Amino acid sequence: MKAQNTAELVENKIIVEERSSMDRLWQKGFGEKKSSHLILDVKEALFLLEKKKIAIKKKRKSDFEKKIVGSWNATRKRFLQKICSV
Repeated sequence: MKAQNTAELVENKIIVEERSSMDRLWQKGFGEKKSSHLILDVKEALFLLEKKKIAIKKKRKSDFEKKIVGSWNATRKRFLQKICSV
């Protein structure tokens, strides 16, 4: 059986952003409701995962995070090239 609701692992929180999933879980007494998402407690998420009521995916890096990492890697590479050529 496929999980109906998808949640994302963001740092140490489990976040549900899809409105229908958020409302369905909230009505059953799960999570802490915020304006645009539902935050599930780890115990709640594990229970729902075990019962195949949610699927948890790891949050993908945002474009901003990718740019920062890319910039850092390029800077580090140039630095290493300079000190290795000395």
